[in-house]
Amino acid sequence: MRYTITLAVSLFIFGCLIWLQTFLSKKRNKWLGLILPSINLILSSIPIFQLLQEMSAFMPRTIEKTDTFGNLISTATVAPSAGSLEHFLFTIVAVFLICNISTFILMVIYWVCRKKLTISSQ
Repeated sequence: MRYTITLAVSLFIFGCLIWLQTFLSKKRNKWLGLILPSINLILSSIPIFQLLQEMSAFMPRTIEKTDTFGNLISTATVAPSAGSLEHFLFTIVAVFLICNISTFILMVIYWVCRKKLTISSQ
């Protein structure tokens, strides 16, 4: 029951956003139709920034060993493996593309409405 209500509310919100995007895209001012895709692009960059903060784990780091009195015994530099960095970069690209599916949908709505507007005005 709870999932049905969540799905219904999500579909209603999604439908309202599509209607609002269509409404704004049909206005004479072309910038109004770019409001929702811009907001969505900005909000979808938040997970990317969070992943970039975690990138410090893939930087070389120095480990220091000390004795119980705090005297330095030895130091070692640990380098991350190349495969983990490639995996991390792939993850960033994948997250960016997945988060911007709705931005792409909003831009398609914008382009279709603007094309219809220019055809009808000629």
